[in-house]
Order: sequence, then C-alpha cells, then structure tokens
Amino acid sequence: MLPRFSTFISEGVRVNVVQNNLALLIYLMRMMKALMDNPTLYLEKYLHELLPAVVTCIVSKQLCLRPDVDNHWALRDFAARLMAQSCKTFSTTTNNIQSRITKTFTKAWLDDKTQWTTRYGCIAGLSELGPDVIKTLIIPRLSVEGSRVKAVMEGPVVSNIDKIGADHVQSLLLKHCASVIAKMRPAPDVVDQYRADYGYLGPMLCSHVVKARAQAALQAQTVNRTTLTITQPRPTLSVSQSGVGMGAAGGSRTPSIIKVPSSLTLMSTRPGTPTQPSPPATKYIVMATSAGAASTQQVITLSSSQSGSPVTSTVPSGPTPLQPLVKLESGVISKIFAIALPITQVVIGVQYLKECPAQPYIPIYLLVSGVFSLTMVMLACMPCTEYPEDGSRSVINSFCTTWNSLVSLFLFCWFITGNVWIYSIYAPNYYNPEDLHYCAKTLYLFAFWTTNLVYILLGMLLVGGCCALLCLCLCNKATSAIVDEV
Repeated sequence: MLPRFSTFISEGVRVNVVQNNLALLIYLMRMMKALMDNPTLYLEKYLHELLPAVVTCIVSKQLCLRPDVDNHWALRDFAARLMAQSCKTFSTTTNNIQSRITKTFTKAWLDDKTQWTTRYGCIAGLSELGPDVIKTLIIPRLSVEGSRVKAVMEGPVVSNIDKIGADHVQSLLLKHCASVIAKMRPAPDVVDQYRADYGYLGPMLCSHVVKARAQAALQAQTVNRTTLTITQPRPTLSVSQSGVGMGAAGGSRTPSIIKVPSSLTLMSTRPGTPTQPSPPATKYIVMATSAGAASTQQVITLSSSQSGSPVTSTVPSGPTPLQPLVKLESGVISKIFAIALPITQVVIGVQYLKECPAQPYIPIYLLVSGVFSLTMVMLACMPCTEYPEDGSRSVINSFCTTWNSLVSLFLFCWFITGNVWIYSIYAPNYYNPEDLHYCAKTLYLFAFWTTNLVYILLGMLLVGGCCALLCLCLCNKATSAIVDEV
C-alpha cells in the first residue's frame, strides 16, 4: 500500500494547490507525518514523490481562497517542520537532501520578485533546519529583510495581503533569530548596537534577545535546583496483654484470638406488645364551601365501629393566618440566566475568533448562537409579546410569534451543526498554537460543556416527566380506592 499512499499524497497536493483547498492539503500533510512517524515503513524509495509535495505546501504562492483570512501560515510551518524531520532522517552524503533543500529555499528567498507568502515559507523552511543554518544564511540578511518589511509596513498604502505577509515574516524572523543571537552576542544588549547591526529589526530583536536570555537563565535555575526529601518512619501500633503471675519483671504476651461461644445471643431492647388493643381508625372527609367573605368547612366523621354512624359537623374557617413574606419570581431568575449565557457566548466567540485552527467555525457558532438567543430573550421581555385580556391579537403579536418560531427553528438547526463542529475535533491540542489541531482551551471547553449541558437538562427533564406521570397514576389509584371505601 505504500506506493499507492505516496502517489495519493503527491497527486492530491498537486490538484488541491491548483484548487486552493486548504483543508485537504492539511489532511495530506498529516498523512505524510503519520507515514514518517511509523518506524516500520521504508520511505527512501518514495522520497521523489513525497518531498516535492511537502516543498509545494511550504513555498506555494497561494494555498487557500482567502489568504487574508485563512490560516495558511500554520500549514507552511507544519510542512517546514516535516521537511526538517525528513532531512534529519533521510539525508546522507550520497543523496545530499538537506543541502539541495537549503539551496532551493535560499534561491527562492533571494529573488526580489518573490511574494511574501513564498518568502515566509522559505524562511520557515530554513529556520527549521537548525541554528547553524540560521546563523549562516538568515542572520546576515536581517538588515536587508528589515528594510523590505519597513517599506511595506511604513511605506505607501499597499494591499492588505502584502501587509499581513510582511507582519508574519517579521514575527518569524524575530522568533527564530533571537535565541541564536543570544548565544552569539555577549551581554549587555544595547538597542543602538542592534539598530546599527540589524537595521529596522534591531530594536525589536534586542527586546526578544533579552527575553531569550531571561528564559534561558530561568531554565538553568530550574535544572540546578535540588530537592531535599525528608523521610519519617511510619509509626507502628503494638498491642500487648498483661498476664497474671508473670513475675516481678513483667512481660508482654502475644495477642491471642478470643473465641466467642456459640450460645451467646444478642438481645435488643424493643417495646413490649401492648396489652390493650388500639382503637379502630377513624376517617374524616373535609368539604369546604365559601360564600363571599365567609367560608365554612363541613367535616364528616366515619367510624369503623358497627354501632357508629357518620357524624357531620360544620366549622367556620377564618382568614388564612400565614402570608409569604417574600415572593420569589422564578421568571425573573430564568430570564437573567437566559441573558447571561448568550452574553457569555458572544464575548468568548469574539475574544477567541481566530484561535481555533482545528475548527474555525466553533467561535462563529458561539457568536451566532449568542446573538440570536439574546434577541429572543430581549423580544420576550417586550410588551408586544403579551396578549390583551380580551383575547384579540394585533399585527405586532403575530409578528413576534412568527419571529420567535423562525429563530427557534434556526437555533435548533444551528445547534445540530455546532454539535458536528465541536465533537468532530475532540480532543484538540490546547498548548501549541502552531499545531494545525490547536484550539484555545477556554473556547473549546466552554462550547463543549454548554453543549453537554443541553443534553443533561433534556435527560433530567425526561426523567422528571416520567416520575411525575408515575406519581400521578399512583395518586389517582389511591384516590379511587378511598372513594370506593366511602
């Protein structure tokens, strides 16, 4: 199957680059990663098909339909790491894979007509090959590349795509070069010296180098820190029994098993049986009537004795003595909860709008759900949804009812779609933003558990409804039995 897999990856990249299908390109690179991580496969025979596909995903001019919105930069970074792994695994003095790949990236990077997307891919590919390549090829060209970035960022108005590309190239250079320069240059780090050596990128590079030095010092302290462990002996409990006539010195005797005789019985104190029989039970039926301000209760006493006959007595009932001091409006609490949840969905959706490459539609799902739910709640609080006491319906009432029905139907379909998006990537990577399977932890867990909460509430409602029906049936049977006895 390996020849077919390699051909599938090669042809798939060639076709989907032309069609700008970013999702399928990501899956093809993941497939390539899986093949390389399998130690039982022999891929040397198929590198002529696999490596060009990886290079295409690194340096291609356009990989998606919306380069200013879609995160094709993550695919280029992933493919660059994949290429570095391939060079480390398969490069020998015979095939010279790493030197040939380095020459390809350098040639494309030095061309002045190269697009910013291709330039980003070349720098990413060279940076992943190691600090020696960064020191030899990238750092000497920092001033030239900084001038190019400055011309786009601070020059006349250019296209938004070029400005985004220049910003990503600048971030990439600062990320990979700072750690290498921190090892090359001695401290202290002076901003003017960095500006003189590296041009436009000098001041920003100086701050990144200072952070790299601080991080390295912190890691060194963590490694050199010793841990002192004090172990205390575990306390033991000894049981001894003193014997009679053991001598003046005394002594201890080993514990023995105490045998309980079989004739031993345990007695419990229970109340005795009453000598007098209990009186027969008496049944009462209370019938209440009201007329104006006065109300009466008619009590019918039924005795189980044979000589007794039903006795009817009328008792006037006064006004109810107890009145609730605080009347808790459950509708207000439910509306507050119904407003708080959509607002939280909108806030989290906006805050993490572009922080879930694994499934970019999850923040959009939260944002849309929050907006429409909030609209329904706000509309429910308006007077237009209340019907007049005479039972008539106005045009506004009809519009509100129709709007709520349509929004409810839309939210139901949107909820089903959100289920597919959320559960399809479980569980994503929470810690590496450069990974294609990354999703912000707060965003994903909020969407995941709010979705689960809906199913939990539905289950509780179903169980509660079944219990209520069961109780109602039992009460009806008990009432019928009492009426039959009367």
